[in-house]
Amino acid sequence: MGSQVELLLARLPDAKQTSKGWSARCPAHEDRQTSLSIGEGEDGRALVKCHAGCEPAAVVAAIGLTMGDLMPDSSVNVNSNRRSTTKAALPLTPKCKTGGKTFATARDAVSELERQHGPRSALWTYHNAHDEPVGVVVRWDLADGKKDIRPASMYGDGWRIGGMPEPRPLYCLPDLAGANRVFVCEGEKAADAVRDLGLVATTSPHECQSAGKANWGPLAGKEVIILPDNDPPGAGYADTVTGILAKLTPAPVVKLLKLPSLPDRGDAVDWLDAQPGVDRDDLRRQLEALADGADENSIPAPLESKLAGIEFRPVPASQLGDGEQIEWIWYGWLAVGYVMLLVGLWKAGKTTLLAHLLRAFRTGGDIAGQVTPCRVLFIAEEGAGLWARRRDDLGIGDNVHFLIRPFKGRPTPREWRQFVDRVAVYVKEGGFQLVVIDTWQAANPAQDENDASAMMAALTPLHAITEAGAAVLLAHHPRKGDASEAQASRGSGALPGFVDIIAELRRFDASIADDRRRRLRGHSRFDETPSEIVLELRDDGYHVIGSTADAKRSDRWTVIADLLAGAAVGLTVEQVRDKWPEDSGIPQPGLRTLRDDLNAGHDGGWWGRSGAGRKGDPYHYQFDSGKAPPLIAGSENDGREQTIL
Repeated sequence: MGSQVELLLARLPDAKQTSKGWSARCPAHEDRQTSLSIGEGEDGRALVKCHAGCEPAAVVAAIGLTMGDLMPDSSVNVNSNRRSTTKAALPLTPKCKTGGKTFATARDAVSELERQHGPRSALWTYHNAHDEPVGVVVRWDLADGKKDIRPASMYGDGWRIGGMPEPRPLYCLPDLAGANRVFVCEGEKAADAVRDLGLVATTSPHECQSAGKANWGPLAGKEVIILPDNDPPGAGYADTVTGILAKLTPAPVVKLLKLPSLPDRGDAVDWLDAQPGVDRDDLRRQLEALADGADENSIPAPLESKLAGIEFRPVPASQLGDGEQIEWIWYGWLAVGYVMLLVGLWKAGKTTLLAHLLRAFRTGGDIAGQVTPCRVLFIAEEGAGLWARRRDDLGIGDNVHFLIRPFKGRPTPREWRQFVDRVAVYVKEGGFQLVVIDTWQAANPAQDENDASAMMAALTPLHAITEAGAAVLLAHHPRKGDASEAQASRGSGALPGFVDIIAELRRFDASIADDRRRRLRGHSRFDETPSEIVLELRDDGYHVIGSTADAKRSDRWTVIADLLAGAAVGLTVEQVRDKWPEDSGIPQPGLRTLRDDLNAGHDGGWWGRSGAGRKGDPYHYQFDSGKAPPLIAGSENDGREQTIL
């Protein structure tokens, strides 16, 4: 181990050796994940990389070192196996004082980099708004297919090896001022490929993790087309840039354009290389047509224009106001200003439950929670005829308004945002407190529901509805097969992560074809949401049975009541268990469970009990024909029936 690495490790007391070097907590940020990797170069220099995105200069500065402290003695030779493919002209600056690690010109700084790393493969120059060179990015293409990138920057007294001072200029900054449309690529090579077509393109310096350190202000008010690389870092870079651009004033029109038929990790260069022999003007027209057809990726401001100006203003904790009072319209499940996701198996009764809720929203009721009368806007996938039947059968009132199949096909993101904005206006003008979208997949504009970024872009506009004063209920189908807790919904995890309350509707016993009981499981940000309730649909509506344990006990009580009613004398726990019918469809319980069931039935007044309940004089349970049998479905622990309207 060289002295440079030893010096670095001495300043990082928590460093631990790994198979590839060392790892430690990054001193440049509050690190809980040991994000810093330390290694040793073939020339003896110390290598540092923060996987959270901190610049190496910031890392070493946090422990009192400089980048020069990581470099070996200048007499140490460097690798000679690095090859050069291109040489770019270096910007010259007026000669300034030299000394230490400061260089008179950019050419001198790059010459030092080449002395350390070998002949370069490419070089790109960054300029300030006055078209003066302020930074260079040098690249080496390595023999193993990887790349090495090093920057040099202009400081007040000359050029230094290292990143440009923040905020850093965008690539080809002088060209941006007069452009109406700007393409944003990940990396200078891709930006140059687009510029070669006669278009304006840029990128941020020093790799995708440093996008937040650049000055994106010159793109305010422009049309910005983001061309992401076809890999996770490319998607992350696009998300980061989109978030930064959303805060500019005036806001730019932002479009995310995924170039067609890109290979894995491909970019604009690969898209152009895949069309050899195509005229340059034709390629430009192709790219412009794709940009014209791309959908805007920006999110509208809140419905109330006065909120737009304070949307990103920080608020001290003391000014947050009083604790929020939740306005429940279906207690524990639906609240004004929040989003609920209702997931149910196909034909498991999801729409039936919604129909009964609509009836209850007319006059009030109780369906596993108090339902408050309110006005509902129902966006339906099914036709008007089916809902007219449910209206007549259940008595759904005119407090419910329907939008039947508003889209003839999958809406585009722009059509979707325009539709949501219109719904928000309906909410305010019509006083609707609930908007139901049945089903979400019929309205969802995302082409790939497994694409988390696309799903978030589709879901975020729903805030316009909640900010207008309504709750939102999304009815959705489940993923194939069983899923883990709160992950039953089909598609990306962005959906369950976005909503505030999840209700999963399942059959209570899928093996019983005519079982009308349903298990409703809740996952929520609120303590008021029940974790589980079992319902049964009867002719007069839904009835609450209780928990799964209550429902299973109710099933066993059915068998117990039949056994006791058919016995001439009272039966002990053991005798009831021995007589348990194999064809009942209810599994034979253990003695402890059966004893609890018999005692609970006795305490509820369903059957009598004699004996002392001890050895030699056990309890004998007998059915009293003068009493009503236990209420099997619709009973709660206290024996009272709860009817749901």
